[in-house]
Amino acid sequence: MDIRFRHNILLVKDINLSKYFYADVIGLKICKEFETFIQFEDHFAIHSADLFYEYINKPYFEQKMGHDNIDLYFTTSNLPEVSKKLKIAKVEFIHDIRHCEWGENIIRVYDPDGHIIEIGDAHNMMQD
Repeated sequence: MDIRFRHNILLVKDINLSKYFYADVIGLKICKEFETFIQFEDHFAIHSADLFYEYINKPYFEQKMGHDNIDLYFTTSNLPEVSKKLKIAKVEFIHDIRHCEWGENIIRVYDPDGHIIEIGDAHNMMQD
């Protein structure tokens, strides 16, 4: 049996608002796009929550997304510029650029559904 991890799928309330956030504000490149599902580079995708709940036979009543229980980690080569772009887009910050004990500079913000988005400085990131 051959099982391989393909990508994370984040459930979102408004696919168009989330597409704007991840593609236009964050700058992720879209690989595949459908009406209710968008796949980006680097093994990340978003899916309309209401339809996904139908797939798993559960009622969808505007479920609360982003319970501060998931952190999506991205890197950039220009953290100050990303911070500026996020501020211009009026993204909600958890905190601006902060130096971490492991030597990396990061910022944390919320996406439109309240998921934590962490963006680190690629020059100082920990090795895989």
